Amino acid sequence: MGCASSAPHEPQQHVPQRTTTRRPREQTQRTPGSLAVVALGWDKDFPALTNSQLATKRSEFWDTHSSGAYGGRPELWAALRLACEALQTSQDDTAIAILESASLQPLDSEQADQAFTYDERGFKYCIPFYCVFNPSNLLRDPPPVAAATSVAAAAAHNKSQPLQVQVAPLSARGNGGVAAPAAESKSPDAVVAGASGKLVQFKVRFSNGLPDLAVQQPVGVNLAQVKALITTQHPSLPPERVRLYYLGKLMASNSWTLGDIGMRKEMVLQCFVPRGKE
Repeated sequence: MGCASSAPHEPQQHVPQRTTTRRPREQTQRTPGSLAVVALGWDKDFPALTNSQLATKRSEFWDTHSSGAYGGRPELWAALRLACEALQTSQDDTAIAILESASLQPLDSEQADQAFTYDERGFKYCIPFYCVFNPSNLLRDPPPVAAATSVAAAAAHNKSQPLQVQVAPLSARGNGGVAAPAAESKSPDAVVAGASGKLVQFKVRFSNGLPDLAVQQPVGVNLAQVKALITTQHPSLPPERVRLYYLGKLMASNSWTLGDIGMRKEMVLQCFVPRGKE
């Protein structure tokens, strides 16, 4: 019981308590456009390169990292390369679709010269900005002045060669690495029976790292037939497992023809292969 002479208790200070539980830092879900804002000015100290020099520099980066020398999975490095190439041509939707299909987080940046992402196992992939964006000081390649005759002769020679000789079918790998003769394999340039229209040349680019497939078909060929051509060259990719994108848009209908989607010469048709059992 308290009395007037008893010592008063030390009054408790009622200070608002701060919680000691930290909220996990939310993953920044950057869109390609917001990443470009973050990367603004990244090229101020970047050396001026021509298109061909920049392409060589990019290839050196992707080739060394895709080999596994720096860790990470080769197929995911290949998917990142496709996504970055899509960003370079402002195909943001395509880039997002590639990252999602490979289970990679959106590209983010914490340094002034590179972007990064994580795979589902937590491995960090770092990509220099020159592989993601085109520098503002990019130079045009000088026009060919010397050996113009040789260049013209080489171009004429290449034009006379069938495109299929430049594309080694995947089935050749099972033959000790020796490609089968073109006459013995179905070529992506063999015109689909019943197809009509003007021939158009384009490339199919794969998300799983397979080499580009050069195709020449009439504009009347539909996407189901294009998928069949892909399966002919790569039997491990049945048509129901692949998704086709063109100019950043999903090709939702197999009945659409190359003419319907506006396929043009030397354009790229992206072929995304969902990960799973082969």
